Amino acid sequence: MVGHSGAQRRLRAALARTIHLVAVTAPSIGGRGGQFLALIALAAAVSPIEYGRFVVIQMLVVGVASVMGSSSAAAVNAATARVAGAVSIPVHVLLPALLRGRRRAFLIGAAASTLVVPIGYIVVSRTSPESSELIALAALGLLSGAMPLGDAVVAVASGSGRYLTGSTLDAGRAIVGAAAALIAAVHFGPIAGGFGLVVADVLLLAWMTVRAVAAGSTAPQVATTVPPREGMVAGVLANVIGQVTQWVVLLAVQLAGGPAALGVYGVASRFASVVTLAPIAFGKTVIGQLTDDSAFDRKWTPRSFIGMLTVLSSIAAGGAFAILIVGFPGLIDRYDGLVPVTAALLVGTIARALLIGVGHVCVARRLWRTWVIADLASLIVTLAGAMTAWLVGAGVLGAVVAFGLGSVAGLAVRAIGAFRRTRTTSGSLTR
Repeated sequence: MVGHSGAQRRLRAALARTIHLVAVTAPSIGGRGGQFLALIALAAAVSPIEYGRFVVIQMLVVGVASVMGSSSAAAVNAATARVAGAVSIPVHVLLPALLRGRRRAFLIGAAASTLVVPIGYIVVSRTSPESSELIALAALGLLSGAMPLGDAVVAVASGSGRYLTGSTLDAGRAIVGAAAALIAAVHFGPIAGGFGLVVADVLLLAWMTVRAVAAGSTAPQVATTVPPREGMVAGVLANVIGQVTQWVVLLAVQLAGGPAALGVYGVASRFASVVTLAPIAFGKTVIGQLTDDSAFDRKWTPRSFIGMLTVLSSIAAGGAFAILIVGFPGLIDRYDGLVPVTAALLVGTIARALLIGVGHVCVARRLWRTWVIADLASLIVTLAGAMTAWLVGAGVLGAVVAFGLGSVAGLAVRAIGAFRRTRTTSGSLTR
């Protein structure tokens, strides 16, 4: 009876934490829902080939930005949680203090994007853009440098305990970016849609800059207890590897089925993105709680956090597939092979969602080596699987299965490393 009542208490506590987490991240989740609907509307408004080209641009722009964005945001979130009295310090004051020493890295990332986006578009889409289109793609790559800073703003707000503020900012970025992409892509083409994706972050960065300049010398001094560059090298390496993995899958899909297949994969990816809502939105809120094992109200531990993500991601995958079948028969008719590709991608994305979730644990506990090696394992398995699928003629479905196998491999490596060291609070790339 004692054990039974103890299990009930733990279940009730986990349920209460989950309800609280859903409540504070509701705006962010709602924003991602709005983003999903806008991009699905775009898929229905343009041809599969045009949508495929937009998907290539989106994955390049968002992918390059996330190399700096997700790694710096996770580290900034954890670092903000360690700043004494962070909740009472304005976000525009905390942000430059926590990014001090990383400005050059952000500038280098933006400059690199001016090359990666146009070159990546040529390689993956296998088209020859006109000179004006190449200039536009380079400019788009440069502007995408605002996206990591937008991620950092949300990270500071959430890491300082202002969860609802961070969630609302994240929702605004998602909705504004997706709506602008929809309008621009329909009226002016895929490249213009890419500019729509970055407009919200450009505006947010401009606003934060104006606030910081206006504060000037009157802003309070912020003492950070974590070195500003902590985890940056590991984060950049992990995210570069992760993005190369995504681009390998894109290229494999293109080789297997051409531009129209990219459109099918893009629509399937929209539905699969529902599965990663929980680890992305919740991780921004919870990561500060995973830095140590001290007990306080609504405290998440690594195991309880990943357990919750397993349940929610599985439910989201089933729900997304049902929504596709019941709610979007027109897309199924318009995009040939969409149902099996989406089913396979949803299964693989469950593993990807958990890989992201365990990644938050690695960042919070500074398990940098585990973070990087797991993504490397995922890349190797995905590449081997994609090559095998191409050699045996497995088509688009084979490329998607390769992605799933790579996600499972990365999850296995990351989970073994993270949960073997859940009591560890420091680490390095050489560890």
